[in-house]
Amino acid sequence: MRLRHLISEPRDLMDRCLRGDPRAQRVFCETYAAQMLAVCQRYLKTQEDAEEVLQNALLKALDKLSELSNKERPEPWLKRIAANESLNFIRQKRNVFVEIDESTEDIASSESDFPSGFEAEELLRLIHSLPLGYRVVFNLYAIEGYEHSEIADLLGIDPATSRSQLHKARKQLQSQLRKKFLQTR
Repeated sequence: MRLRHLISEPRDLMDRCLRGDPRAQRVFCETYAAQMLAVCQRYLKTQEDAEEVLQNALLKALDKLSELSNKERPEPWLKRIAANESLNFIRQKRNVFVEIDESTEDIASSESDFPSGFEAEELLRLIHSLPLGYRVVFNLYAIEGYEHSEIADLLGIDPATSRSQLHKARKQLQSQLRKKFLQTR
C-alpha cells in the first residue's frame, strides 16, 4: 500500500487515524494485527475465537486512540487492549475459575524444576494446552506481568484463587516438560 510508505512514524499514523483517514486505519490494522493476534491466541483456544476477539480489539483501539498517551510506542497499549478483550470474551463464555480452600493447597512452587532446552514454540504449545483458567492466570502473571491482586480484580476472583491457578498451571507445565525431557533423552 502506498500510504504505508508515506507514513514514516507511528505518531503520523496515529494522527491520520484520529482524523478519520480510512487508508490510515487500514494501515494501522495491517501494522498491528499480528502482534495483537498473538496476544489473543495465548488466551483463546481456537483460531476463530482469537480472530473474532482481534477484530473487536482493533475496533476498540481505533475508537479509543485519542486516549493513547505514547503515540510513538503504541504496542504495549494495543497488547493490553487485546488481552482485555480476550478476557472479556472468556468471561462472556463461562466461569472457568475454581475457588479453592487455600489451607489445603500448597501454593509454593519451584521454578528451577523446569527442564531447559525447549524451544519457545513448544513451551507456548504446552501453555496453550492448559485448562482455560490456568492458562489465563499464567498468561496474565508470567507473560503480561500482572500481580495477583490485579488479576483478581480483572477476573473477579480472590487473589488466593489466582495464586492457586498459577501454581496448578506451573505444576502441570512442569509435569509436561519433564515428560518431554525424558522422551528426548
